[in-house]
Amino acid sequence: MIQDELRIQTTDCDNCIIGTMIFMQYFACICSIAACITGSEEINDLAQLLDCVADILWCSVCACMQTQHKEELDVRERGGPGASAAVGHPGQAPAVQMIQTGGYPQQPAAGYPGAGGYPYPPQGYPPQPPGYPQQQMYR
Repeated sequence: MIQDELRIQTTDCDNCIIGTMIFMQYFACICSIAACITGSEEINDLAQLLDCVADILWCSVCACMQTQHKEELDVRERGGPGASAAVGHPGQAPAVQMIQTGGYPQQPAAGYPGAGGYPYPPQGYPPQPPGYPQQQMYR
């Protein structure tokens, strides 16, 4: 969200680090599955080591991302570079909108070609086809 707001692009280095983290998690998972299938203690030890490395990478990447976000928020609050690149005012509430009450809203004069508006729905029950006995109202 901060990247979108301040129009910051993810760099190739960021993508490489994130891709390495994901690869290590997948590789640790594959080794764990292989250890379960083969029953090999060596593969199991390797899987646990890779899982630990993947966790360390994940914690490092998350810490770096949070630090970058904190720095970008500090720059935005100071009104520094990139702060004016945000479209509109992201911290401002949207404008007040009015809700029409009662009846159908008026159709705008200009609209889509051939729109013409919608007719009002019929009032009451539709007439019964011929051949059905008329119902009496009980009072």
